[in-house]
Amino acid sequence: MKLFLIRHAQSTNNYLAEQIKLEEYMAQRSPEPPLTDLGHRQAQLVADHLASDTYPESEQESSEDQCGYGFTRLYCS
Repeated sequence: MKLFLIRHAQSTNNYLAEQIKLEEYMAQRSPEPPLTDLGHRQAQLVADHLASDTYPESEQESSEDQCGYGFTRLYCS
């Protein structure tokens, strides 16, 4: 079994935390923040990589009937 840990892309909360002090951040943060433009680009790059025909972590060439990593389960928190 291989386990892949993928961190979420940049959200507006991530960006905000880099710009202001902790007290201000805690008062302004959103419980469900949208992604920033950078976050959207990051998410697309990860999606494109995971869906590609080949990948660097592979020990052998992928078969013709399998596209991408062939994940059977995906969990998020």
